[in-house]
Amino acid sequence: MDLVSLNLQRGRDHGLPSYVEYRRLCGLADISDWRGLANNVQNAELVPRLQRLYRNIEDIDLFLGGMMERPARGALLGPTFQCIVADQFKRLKFADRFWYEESGHDGAFSEGSILKITLFMSLCSGNSTLLFAHRSSGGDSREQSRENNLRQRRQHSTRAAFGVQAGRRNVSSFGRNNRE
Repeated sequence: MDLVSLNLQRGRDHGLPSYVEYRRLCGLADISDWRGLANNVQNAELVPRLQRLYRNIEDIDLFLGGMMERPARGALLGPTFQCIVADQFKRLKFADRFWYEESGHDGAFSEGSILKITLFMSLCSGNSTLLFAHRSSGGDSREQSRENNLRQRRQHSTRAAFGVQAGRRNVSSFGRNNRE
């Protein structure tokens, strides 16, 4: 399978702007002729080939033009792809109201609350099935395994809600002594 041709076709299918048009959108220097393109690519010898494939410089596909660009100093990407990646990260960060640096709204995290969270806490709070993965003895059916798993989850939830630890006496949040 040819990944480059797949990416070119995918870009066309999704209606992505051309390489030259995307450079304009990013505020980069405009490329208006083939000589200007030769100054921005890693291998200027490929420009005559592009001239045979594309009638107009405005038709060059974004993926192909971006892959041919000379990388910025100390980077792997050229300026057009850097613009795209930076835009994606900006959107990811500022569109997420729970991003740890965002504040001033209900449910916002404080820096102190973020620093208190451990990997264990994030794994356990996000996926309680990891805590209660049922080990089948070989005789349990899937339905029995599912029921056992649900029963263990309910017990865990109840213990957490009332401050009860397995097999120990503990004072619940209501002030009564509980024993399991």
